[in-house]
Amino acid sequence: MNNRGDVLIFSTLDGADIDIENGIVKMTEGFETAVYLSLLGGNAEDDGTLATKKKEWWGNKLESNNPEKKLTSRFNNIITGLPATPANLKKIDEAAKQDLSWFISEKIVDKLEIDSNLSNKNRLDIKIILWKDKEKLCETKYSINWEGQSRNGNKL
Repeated sequence: MNNRGDVLIFSTLDGADIDIENGIVKMTEGFETAVYLSLLGGNAEDDGTLATKKKEWWGNKLESNNPEKKLTSRFNNIITGLPATPANLKKIDEAAKQDLSWFISEKIVDKLEIDSNLSNKNRLDIKIILWKDKEKLCETKYSINWEGQSRNGNKL
């Protein structure tokens, strides 16, 4: 079992989980956990604007000199605050690109590929591919509950 890297966090239908085999947490040397935390970490109430600055994730205080490393949760803010409609998919893609842009600014990758769609009512399927020098470094897929309606009390 690999014990280097990050704890492998994977998406489930109701959030995320880790895998434990024989009492040992499964690890990864890939970027799966970094992608997951970039999209769904931080505070879902923080959309990255100055208006929500007071709702910034507490851990960002540790990165005051490195603004590109702050978790702003634009993606998470949309899936918990806006209704699951085809029109909002463009906002999802843009928010994911912004939340993952640190991969490019840190020169880890030179291209992000994001493909999202609504597979069922309130279900977002998203695929993210990280590219470096035309080589695929990481491909992650998530099927996520889009909770905007339920949190706001709206119905489709």
